[in-house]
Amino acid sequence: MHLVPSRQSTRLARASVPTPTAAPATNLASSTPAPDGLSRRSFGRLAVGAALAFAGVGCLDCLGARTALAESTKGSAKALNSPMRDAMLVSRDASSAADARRAASSSADKDSTVRSNSTRRFADIPADALMSVDELHDLAESGAIEDGTVTVIDIRSHRDYQKDQIEGSRNIPAGRQIEIRIDEIPTDEEVVLIAYKNSDRLAETWYTLQDHGFDMSLVRVLDGGVYAWMQAGYPVLENQFLGC
Repeated sequence: MHLVPSRQSTRLARASVPTPTAAPATNLASSTPAPDGLSRRSFGRLAVGAALAFAGVGCLDCLGARTALAESTKGSAKALNSPMRDAMLVSRDASSAADARRAASSSADKDSTVRSNSTRRFADIPADALMSVDELHDLAESGAIEDGTVTVIDIRSHRDYQKDQIEGSRNIPAGRQIEIRIDEIPTDEEVVLIAYKNSDRLAETWYTLQDHGFDMSLVRVLDGGVYAWMQAGYPVLENQFLGC
């Protein structure tokens, strides 16, 4: 004989099966202080989820607990890294400021040198540094300028240099161009500085080379300049277009 259980007996059977509850987890959450970075509510959700997971029951609270834990860990890492990040920013800013001070100091030193040399006068050039046009002509005739034994630097502007120039000379305008192209001037051979006439720019250039450590016994200045050279009847190259 086959018996079919009634609806009442089924309800009684279901009622007799114990249902897992979150009470132990709730008690654990209320009796245990929440870790740093976790609110009490988040810690409670985590405790509930852990208890249910241990009992083998899955629920949405488990997902919520895991999310809260992940967010808390992320926040703690940010809080932990914040002082280190701030220290690195301060160190970087200090380094940048130091570099800026060094650059400003170097620039100030250079500007100071340029300003001090710009106050020089042609009369400040030592007499033994002056070279006559005849002496320079003799050097040119001997081939010393052509073979590079003597370097003649014309400090006039590019435009003026193209009008009339002593053959074999090189054009490096006075001022910033001398500073920028200082490496083009030999330090172990005789150098002759020339302009159109005697000028304070010659003194400025002569002392600039001195400031850069040149052997000043090898640095001469053409007395009277290109004008005196032409007055003596010596040839010049005229209207030489040398490009921009």
